[in-house]
Amino acid sequence: MCSRLPIPGVAGSASPQVRSATRRKGGLPVRLARVVGQVVATAKVAALSGTTILMVEDFENGSDGMRFAYAAVDLVGAGHDEVVLVTSGSAARVDEATAAAPVDHAIIAIADTVVTHGEVTYSK
Repeated sequence: MCSRLPIPGVAGSASPQVRSATRRKGGLPVRLARVVGQVVATAKVAALSGTTILMVEDFENGSDGMRFAYAAVDLVGAGHDEVVLVTSGSAARVDEATAAAPVDHAIIAIADTVVTHGEVTYSK
């Protein structure tokens, strides 16, 4: 059973200025997100054959305070409601499974515990 504690500012420990500059360049390279759904696609490019596509939602809100879900290729076997690390851009295509695929987001880890400012803010 997952503990559902809020994780404020968990997308990184960088200063607000660094996070702001990173967002302007297209987003954070690695984010902490929760799996909120799955995409079923029977027709997809051959490079994505055999992959699972999950819907994830970042813990850090957008500038307007809204959260949005987006699709990410699952490389680690994550399940619904799990907390995961998501990478984006060219880093999402480093793994053999996505190297030749048109992928912008990939799930690269499942979190067991998250410690923020010395406090456990999430535990599986």
